[in-house]
Amino acid sequence: MKEGQIQAGLLYAATTVLLWGSLPILLKNLLGILDPYTLTWCRLTVTAGALCLLQRGGQGQVAWRQVGLRTWGWLLAGMVSLTANYVFYLLALDHLAPAAAQVLTQLSPVFLLVGGMLVFGERFHPRQWAGFGLLLAGLALFFNNRYPELLSGDSALSLGLPLSAGCALSWATYALIQKQLQRRLPTNFVLLVCFAGGALGLLPLSQLGELAGLDGTGLLILGLTILMTLVSYLSFAATLGRLEASRFSVVMALTPLITVAGSLSWARLFPQLFALEPLNTLSLVGAVMVVTGSALGALGAGRR
Repeated sequence: MKEGQIQAGLLYAATTVLLWGSLPILLKNLLGILDPYTLTWCRLTVTAGALCLLQRGGQGQVAWRQVGLRTWGWLLAGMVSLTANYVFYLLALDHLAPAAAQVLTQLSPVFLLVGGMLVFGERFHPRQWAGFGLLLAGLALFFNNRYPELLSGDSALSLGLPLSAGCALSWATYALIQKQLQRRLPTNFVLLVCFAGGALGLLPLSQLGELAGLDGTGLLILGLTILMTLVSYLSFAATLGRLEASRFSVVMALTPLITVAGSLSWARLFPQLFALEPLNTLSLVGAVMVVTGSALGALGAGRR
């Protein structure tokens, strides 16, 4: 792979991670007004509309009749997994603080690497076991001050954990499908079908009347989340075409640190909008361990 492609891939990856790290902080603010299905429907619908305009502008055009039955099957699977990822994430975020939800999404690279072994025949390096062990130890430290809540069985944290696992698994599934489809179809076309199909599927579950409850600040935040959703997934798709999965996973591992830093700083700058998360020193150490473990696992995948 050419050096220019790698540099461009790293730039796209950094853009994706920065946006993904900031999104949960903004989305958490909206969940008090919009339910997860309605909020997801808004993000998918407007993003699909923007992608449709790109199609009409001549970018990523594809002849619908040239898409075979098997490819439509992959597209349907991508639509379901992407929509499930969005819904699971907001359901988990409804029970968890942004930093906690984002740290738990580091299970995604684990599922992605395991999927890479099963689908693309990648080898599993012993270094990855060490990385995954460090990741799990980091998760244990991150939640060190919330064990009584976790053990209670009916707390928000105990409900958020399985939802986060479902979010991570569905994201890894979508990433593998996206990589498979990029061999046959333009990126914008794949995203358009997945976003539009997901929006159509969520319409019966959405409560569109809730949108009337948004004030000017709420509408601005909603607009930002939609714009960030579009840009982040275009960057993500561009990254997959320029970087190996292992390299992208290393960069993606930094996402929780961006969320943690953003949560702490935004809560101090705008206390009326964002709540300060209960993170102690061990929690911060745990977050760094999770990131390090995830990156180490990804680096191990790059060794043959």
